[in-house]
Amino acid sequence: EYMKLMGDQFQEKEIKGRRFYEVFPDGWDGEEAWKGTLERAVLARESTVFHIFLQNSQKWIRVVFFPLTNETFGCIYFDVTKEFKQGEQIAAFLKINIDILCVADLEWNFIRVNKAFEKVLGYTAQELEGKNFLGLIHEDDIQKSMEAMERLGRQEIITKFVNRVKGKDITYRYLEWHSQAYEKYIYAAARDITETKKLHERLYEQNIELKKLTAEL
Repeated sequence: EYMKLMGDQFQEKEIKGRRFYEVFPDGWDGEEAWKGTLERAVLARESTVFHIFLQNSQKWIRVVFFPLTNETFGCIYFDVTKEFKQGEQIAAFLKINIDILCVADLEWNFIRVNKAFEKVLGYTAQELEGKNFLGLIHEDDIQKSMEAMERLGRQEIITKFVNRVKGKDITYRYLEWHSQAYEKYIYAAARDITETKKLHERLYEQNIELKKLTAEL
């Protein structure tokens, strides 16, 4: 199973007692970083996790490395190629889309956000990822936002939901959200409708003034 995972067809008896580089003489992407991580873990006698990409099999492997005794270590290998490819696809989608896009967990902690967040709200992806969305919502909109989150937790689809979200400059923008939960993640898209909202408010106020003026006349 190990050799199948690593993309080669050696028999068990062919690899026992041999050094790693005798079995994999051609190396892989990021080999020097892998060796450094491994050497530090050996010297400190501590567990570590890292990833390697095997060119010959085009696979991403997650390696869990841990001490067993004073002289031996164990490794567990996981094929995470599908996980990495999905991550690359999501990253490409987030990069090209002009709408605000994000992936969050069911507690609304940001996992991934796209460049549009920076354009609309001023935050970089690094400033948002890992943070909770509720901290950005206007206090008057928190209750209805939490109710919407509960609906998402029940696997309902939320469309045309509007709340006010604080930007990095401390001003609030009106965002219209379209969101859906899938398993343990929430996928959401939003558009900045602040100017449209302000225009509607001005028209409403002007309409009230016009009605007052008409009544006076």
